[in-house]
Amino acid sequence: MWSDNETSQDLLGFKVHADLIRSVVTDPKLLPVTLGVFGDWGSGKTSIMKMLEHDLNPDNYPSDSPEKEKYEKIAVLYFNGWLFEGYDDAKSALLSSILLQLGEHKRFGPKIKGKVARLLKSVNWMRVAKFGVKETGVPAMTAFIISQ
Repeated sequence: MWSDNETSQDLLGFKVHADLIRSVVTDPKLLPVTLGVFGDWGSGKTSIMKMLEHDLNPDNYPSDSPEKEKYEKIAVLYFNGWLFEGYDDAKSALLSSILLQLGEHKRFGPKIKGKVARLLKSVNWMRVAKFGVKETGVPAMTAFIISQ
């Protein structure tokens, strides 16, 4: 029995699913596209995504391969929603995670990294503002209304 850890190796026969997703997300005629991978806990969703991440990495192809050139412009970003379970502002967590990964991605230069840093500051300010309204503004307004 295998441990319940995700893998980029096809131990479940799900490569066909990763290949289908890859064909959709790399077809310019179909972009932009949003896909969902659904299944029970432990059913192999993350493994499908790890296989896809492996297949889209241009470093896994020879330098004269058409896939290497095709995938050079693709950035695979990974968001683990379990890390933010119960998080009060999931949108900010998702945006922050995406921006941090873009900023750290080896394919992007300093110009993109600078823009990412500015956007990340904006997201952090949104989080602070939301927290301030929720934790201070609402109770203060409630107290004011009750006292009238």
